[in-house]
Amino acid sequence: MNTDNRTSNDSEAPLLSIIIATRNMAAQLEGCLTEILTASLPSHEILVFDGASEDRTREVLQKFGTHLAHWRSEPDKGVYDAFNKAVSLAKGQFFYFLGADDRLSTDLLALRNFLNCQTTMYYGDVLLEGTGKTYDGPFSRYKLARTNICQQAIFYPRSVFDRYRFSLAYPIQADWELNMRLAADPVYRLHYIPMQICRFASTGLSSTSEDKVFNQDYLDLIRKHFPRHIYICRWSLFNVLTLLKCALPKLLIDKLNNLSFRL
Repeated sequence: MNTDNRTSNDSEAPLLSIIIATRNMAAQLEGCLTEILTASLPSHEILVFDGASEDRTREVLQKFGTHLAHWRSEPDKGVYDAFNKAVSLAKGQFFYFLGADDRLSTDLLALRNFLNCQTTMYYGDVLLEGTGKTYDGPFSRYKLARTNICQQAIFYPRSVFDRYRFSLAYPIQADWELNMRLAADPVYRLHYIPMQICRFASTGLSSTSEDKVFNQDYLDLIRKHFPRHIYICRWSLFNVLTLLKCALPKLLIDKLNNLSFRL
């Protein structure tokens, strides 16, 4: 089932398309939409793509339906498949991707002063809920090679998705792989905005699961998308960690597994 509430008179593109992918998170989605609707934001539209939830999600979508530019509830191949479908329908000048359990900051009107270039990916910080920590400041190319910019901190110009899509080969880290491709594309650049964009939930897929295919491809992706000196550095650290994992107790190995791409 899908519903589009835009009319032919909606000719002026909003600044932001806020795109939410969800499945079986009705209560969280309701809270997420409520906070967006009460926040101070630049001109925007909201699109929700639900992966055929079996809980109350469709009821929530119908409840908020008049506030949504488009919503859809149907089987998909995961969160990035949902995002890829959404960008084909989004009308905004910039795209922002959100999880149902994340919470957009309440005052982002200042974004109007930043989001003005279709070859720039703007990003800020997120607050990691439950820790009080802010993630993660400005990113160099080396920093992007070792850890990702939080997806809920990034505003992508729509021109990115005229040329690219999220790869479905990586069910959890496709946004990092896309950011690697964009880092290698001379057309695009990153620009840091010193603002808290979102409260990021630690219950999301990327925080609780491992993307084994991405982990297997990691060094090949670094070699392909980054300068040689960054690849050599990451290759060296990666192989040192691999050797350490062969000699250390399991408790320490588990800790190293969490650090593999962040040293």
